[in-house]
Amino acid sequence: MSGKRSYGDVYYKNWWTKIARKLDFIEPGQAIHSFRHMVTTELKYREVFLETRADLVGHTMSGETAGRYSKAARLTRLKEAVDQIPKVTDRLRPLPTHLLPASSRQPRPARLKASK
Repeated sequence: MSGKRSYGDVYYKNWWTKIARKLDFIEPGQAIHSFRHMVTTELKYREVFLETRADLVGHTMSGETAGRYSKAARLTRLKEAVDQIPKVTDRLRPLPTHLLPASSRQPRPARLKASK
């Protein structure tokens, strides 16, 4: 985070716009929020509990039972839900990852200022 934009803004600008161009079910200019709609709708079709879907996308539930007295789903339950999301990138070949040597890695200047 540079101090001017949130992590979500940075993700949207640097990654989502590039990813969305590669997904044939995303219309040009469609926001990441639409992707969340697709995921929750697909999980609904697969009969994943409403509470699990809400926990997965960061929504709170209203009411005494679902909201106040229920804890968030366990990670194993969330992983089961995530595993049911269609893998739209299965047709893509993985590319090798090349990292800089440890001696060449340094945080960006904005991150150095924020940590002081």
